[in-house]
Amino acid sequence: MFSKSVNDLVKENTEIVVDIIPLFNRLHPAVNTPATVFLFGLQTGKSAMINILHYDLPTTLTLDDVKGLFLELEKTHVFFVFNRKRILHFLNLKSFDLSLLHKHIDSDIVENFDNYNLRGEEAHVTPLSIHLSLFKKKCKTIDKSVLKNVTDSGFMFYNSSVSENLQILEQNGISVDIKQFSQHFPNKEYLVKNGLVYSEYNFYTLTGRPANSFGGVNYSALNKKTGCRKAFNSRYGNTGCLYMLDFSAFHPCIIAKLIGYKFPEDVNVYEYLGKQMFPDMQQSELISTTKKTIFQNIYGNMNHSLLKIPYFFKIAQYCEKLWADFQTNGFISTPVYQRKILNIDIPDPSRTKVFNYMLQAAEVEFSFDSIDKINKFLKTKKTKLILYTYDSLLFDVALDVDGLVMMKDLKHLMQQNDFRVKSFAGKNYDEMILIDV
Repeated sequence: MFSKSVNDLVKENTEIVVDIIPLFNRLHPAVNTPATVFLFGLQTGKSAMINILHYDLPTTLTLDDVKGLFLELEKTHVFFVFNRKRILHFLNLKSFDLSLLHKHIDSDIVENFDNYNLRGEEAHVTPLSIHLSLFKKKCKTIDKSVLKNVTDSGFMFYNSSVSENLQILEQNGISVDIKQFSQHFPNKEYLVKNGLVYSEYNFYTLTGRPANSFGGVNYSALNKKTGCRKAFNSRYGNTGCLYMLDFSAFHPCIIAKLIGYKFPEDVNVYEYLGKQMFPDMQQSELISTTKKTIFQNIYGNMNHSLLKIPYFFKIAQYCEKLWADFQTNGFISTPVYQRKILNIDIPDPSRTKVFNYMLQAAEVEFSFDSIDKINKFLKTKKTKLILYTYDSLLFDVALDVDGLVMMKDLKHLMQQNDFRVKSFAGKNYDEMILIDV
């Protein structure tokens, strides 16, 4: 069924790089179609291709044939890809993400890994010889010394949990009102497919916190003041709604977990700290002033006057130890998955900057602990998780099927790490109101 070059490559190599060229470069992988599969043997340096739909070569093979081949080869071979999340849209392949493995070595290599094909042209009209040449060129820049790190717990967290859960979010899509979307995002109508748009998360960032944009739309930072959020609604119409779970005082609570501090239950964190910081301040000004002061101090240099408050004293102690460990070892390890943040990951490191990198890394780990549980819970539901930002999750809820009980269950899952969570609901993303579930 497969060509001699493919058969020879899988016989001669046990470690193989795989990539897929889609038919259309401008389409999101969730709604795109594979055109060609490329293979590169890490032992022999030979390459091969499996054509599915590219115009250059006739073929009788289908994507199902390719899936069958890899399902069998997974028993005996190890596969590497340049972007596992993207590949998962086409092929549920057990594989290791080369961009993640190389991330700590050279960020330029990572950028090239993810953009080696001709983004400016439709892939199916670009000659296969050009695609293959670029694919082989990138394969030859792989640093084989990093391949031994595939068992590292920090790498596995991103390679498995983060990649797989973000692929689910992307695949779910976000329902839009096309008229509103066109008004707020001119010339972006081509992004809408069957009433949905698709976001694309990038976690090859210095801190590991995913960014999220596609086609020039930044879904991580949809402006709250322009009305653009009104374009995003429920795919279930009058029998659905958008439901947002928002971590309250997320970073102060993450810090509390890092430093071993326990807030009293059922208190407003900012009010609780504010009364210690500004005992004589009017209630109307207390929370806003406290928020501003907390963030000035945890993201900058700590004011010594705050050290008399146990929470801030513990932060200062933690920062000192973290900085000492960083200087001694050349890295720090994240709290849950022990991912190493190396000195080369932090430009111009300082005590404050190292602490902030740890905080953002911890944010991702705690968030994805919740996201993983939620996606497993929703597997048999109509309701879909559609958007993740650093301190909130947005759901498209099928009220007629899943109902309010399910919304309460989702909130409970978000609260399992002792985080405080607020609930909001609305007919669109711009008109969300606080609700009690």
